[in-house]
Amino acid sequence: AVSASIRSVLEKAGISGDRIAAVGLTGQMHGLVLLNDAGNVLRPAILWNDQRTQSQCDEIHQRVGKEKFIQITGNVALTGFTAPKILWVKENEPDVYAKAKHVLLPKDYVRYKLTGEYAMDKADGAGTVLFDLKKRDWSDEVLAALDIPRAWMPKTFEGTEFTAYIDEEVARLTGLKAGIPVAAGGGDQAAEQVDVVVAVHA
Repeated sequence: AVSASIRSVLEKAGISGDRIAAVGLTGQMHGLVLLNDAGNVLRPAILWNDQRTQSQCDEIHQRVGKEKFIQITGNVALTGFTAPKILWVKENEPDVYAKAKHVLLPKDYVRYKLTGEYAMDKADGAGTVLFDLKKRDWSDEVLAALDIPRAWMPKTFEGTEFTAYIDEEVARLTGLKAGIPVAAGGGDQAAEQVDVVVAVHA
């Protein structure tokens, strides 16, 4: 679907992939895509609007301490966030959890398929509630309290930073040029703020 969309955009714009200088990604925040060590998806993505995780949210507050959790992550644990989804899989689908090696959000799975690299922007990292806002990176304390291996979490980047590059196979499938950079981008809320700033300055 992504390949078809890219080809369609290029065709409707009347330009070739050689004209594209870079790619950026945005998408709905807080989802969960679990991959095994070979980078294959282990189960269908659990999206932000899935509300099955209230008991896991309560467990997070109990394990970390609600006030301490807020101080580290800037949020209470809510059902839409990624961390309780990981715990839900652990408790309800232990066979899937046992095979997990990588945690991505849906848009970052698209990045992985475009580039072969695991990466996430810092805004979406914060939206997992596994992030230390002051350090702007994964919280070792929260990850340890929830028994989530840090090795599962991708490297994080500022939204404007380049994370990886379009590979040869993707270039063939999409019409883009191999080697063009893919920026970290941001979740929908972060990207929306950029739109607001641009509108104000326009």
